[in-house]
Order: sequence, then C-alpha cells, then structure tokens
Amino acid sequence: MSATRQYVEWSTTDHIATVRLTRADKLNALTLQTLDELIQVGREIRVDRSVRAVILVGDGDAFCAGLDFATVMKTPQKLAIGLIPRPWRGTNTFQEACWVWRRLPVPVIAAVHGHCLGGGLQLALAADFRITTPDAQWSVLEGKWGLIPDMTGVQALVRTRRHRDRKTTDHDRGVRHRGPGPRVGPGRRCGSQARPGRASIWHMP
Repeated sequence: MSATRQYVEWSTTDHIATVRLTRADKLNALTLQTLDELIQVGREIRVDRSVRAVILVGDGDAFCAGLDFATVMKTPQKLAIGLIPRPWRGTNTFQEACWVWRRLPVPVIAAVHGHCLGGGLQLALAADFRITTPDAQWSVLEGKWGLIPDMTGVQALVRTRRHRDRKTTDHDRGVRHRGPGPRVGPGRRCGSQARPGRASIWHMP
C-alpha cells in the first residue's frame, strides 16, 4: 500500500483486501504497467499476514475490457520482454498477473460488472470465486479463432474445478474456503454505485 501506482490500488478493511483497477476512463483495459502493478500488489498482499480474503474490482462501468492493444503496441520492446517467461516461475508478465492471485493463501473473489473481456476474463478466472451482475458481458475471442488464451485462464479454470475444496488459509486465521453459495440479491456494483437486480455467485462445480 505504500507504493504509488497509477492503475491499481489496494486497501484493507476488517482484514479484507480490496484490489481496485482504476483506469475507469479506458474501461480498466490492461497495459503493461497495469500488469506489472497487479503483480506488485499480489506479492505485497501475499506477505501481509493480516489479510484474510481479497476482492478484485474495477472502477467505473467495467471490471476490465481486456488488453489495450493500442497502448501496448507503442512499446514493442517492453512487449517482447513481457512475453518472456521468468525461469524461477515459468510465467511471463501476462500470465503472472493472473497466477499471482492463485498463489495467495487466502480466498480471492472477483466482483464483476460491465465488460469482462479477454485478459479481464482471465483475471477473473484467476480468482477462487466470481460474483457477477446480470448485465456483465463475458467474452474471450481466442476461442473464435481456435486459439488458447495466452494468460493461462483455461489452466486456472481446470485447477479451480480440481482443487475447489483444497484452498484454506492458515488455521490460526480461522478462514476457510467454503463451497458454492446461493444466489444473492439485491446486487451491487462493487466499483462505485449500487446496481438494481440480482447478482450471482459463480463457482466451478
């Protein structure tokens, strides 16, 4: 929380960390800087023993509209470096921005509203639970072209199904990963404003 960042903020209340994408004017579209900041924040939370759960949210009208290609392509050298896997992790920058959340020892919840596209969808898949408003739009275009999403979202989906009951926090914290919950309402936009209608909890069966 001490570092100054442009696109990702986090804070804690009652031992719950809220991680917020703050590029609302661009529907929280991902840049290389945003990915780096997500990784930094995830690592900070990992060493904060007071955190018992994490919520990922997006400011404004969207959770995350995916990769901002126009901005990313302005720095092709940084893009190339970002695609190189880290030998000690086996993930590149795009992948680590998702996997950093799966490595946390506490439950992670993605609170989704508006657009949840491409890299944003894969970020949501990195969470243990996804809570979504009825009007949220989910899409990943790689399937249209027969490609595998490059941020390892599909792998995260497989692991979510396989290990849904295994993730717990340290016993001393008294927080356990629970099974799927019921539908809840009325739903609220977790960015800034309340939304009418119902929200649903999506947890893999």
